[in-house]
Amino acid sequence: MTLITFYKRFNKLGKDYVWRFCQLVSKIILEFIIFYVISTILNPEDFGKYNYILTLIVFFTIFGEFGLSGSISKFIAEYRVKNEKKIKTLIFSTGVLFLIFSLIISIVMVVLSYTILSEYCEYSTIMIILLILMSGVNILDGIFRGFAKFRILAVLSLISGLMVTPLILILVNSFGILGGLYVHVIYYLVNFILLFIFNKERKKSFDIHLTKDILYYGVVIGFSGIAYFLYTNVDILILEFFGYTPEIAYYKIIIYLFNFIYIPFTILGQVAAPSITQNFAKKNYVRIKHYLVYLFYFFILGIMITIGTYFIFPIVVQIMFPAYSSALMIRILNVLLLLIPFKVAGVILVNAFVIPSSHGNLTMIITFIGGVFNVLLDFVFIGWFGLIGIFYATIIVHSSAIISTFIIFFRILQKDYSF
Repeated sequence: MTLITFYKRFNKLGKDYVWRFCQLVSKIILEFIIFYVISTILNPEDFGKYNYILTLIVFFTIFGEFGLSGSISKFIAEYRVKNEKKIKTLIFSTGVLFLIFSLIISIVMVVLSYTILSEYCEYSTIMIILLILMSGVNILDGIFRGFAKFRILAVLSLISGLMVTPLILILVNSFGILGGLYVHVIYYLVNFILLFIFNKERKKSFDIHLTKDILYYGVVIGFSGIAYFLYTNVDILILEFFGYTPEIAYYKIIIYLFNFIYIPFTILGQVAAPSITQNFAKKNYVRIKHYLVYLFYFFILGIMITIGTYFIFPIVVQIMFPAYSSALMIRILNVLLLLIPFKVAGVILVNAFVIPSSHGNLTMIITFIGGVFNVLLDFVFIGWFGLIGIFYATIIVHSSAIISTFIIFFRILQKDYSF
């Protein structure tokens, strides 16, 4: 293969990757700035509560969109090959489902705010607003991903971030926890409006058959999201349940910094997803098999990243979060470092191959089983090892789930697609 041929083949993918990278990194940087400012203003107890509230919002956002983002992205990419005329109907039908989900989740949130979440009742209204906006932005993001319009996504996200950044310090200093939530609301509101305006594919046409397809695949992804929550963010809920509220801050600092490691590989998977979907539609299985081989190299890269992080991370924490730099944080870090190689390869596997190939149910099943085991092991291990037991459970469950996903997915490909 000549350099010119290589360039032509990967030029489009490379550009999409850069734009998607800019979009998600700008968003993560914004969230990290909010996170960092609040960490310097609030005490560890209140900072832990703030992160607990955000975790609740993330959990309910799963129900607010319930897989519609991944579903509409997948079907738009597919129908761009099969039948472009139905794309506008796909989008409108997805919008109807979003309105129904938003109404249901809002009612549920109101009920919960006066019952089991009464301690956080004062935040219930802003939580409802934020989870609806986040769900809407995620769905619109899925529409643009389906069209591979990553440049527009990046530009609009950057504009939203620039508009809200000057307000961060003012709002957090003035309102504390509420101020941090206000910043998120403003960001997602601006982003939602911009994405809606720039979405030109509008048509008031509802198709019950397409809606069923979108809903079915969305439900599969949605349950996968719930299952994923059970073996990731549920740890924060369990920490709060056992009274480890300040320690939530330690865990979230590690997770935020780890996100900067995972985001390039998540983006790569999302950018490659439309191409993989189209290769499946065209039955170009040889190229798909060729792409799968690269997962091994990404795992090796993950090992190298783990080694570097072991030495660099404690220095970063000591400089940026001196109030939180402790032996306990480093101990938690050293446990979670073992997961990096699996996560690096795993996010590419799921985002680029499993979901785009219409095998999202595999992710749902494995993550659900893993999530149940994670909750059970959390309670068992916290009794045996104390706080650190939660993170032992995370390592065992995550690595097992990723390995199982690859093995089962590859066997499916061998059986159904004659790999």
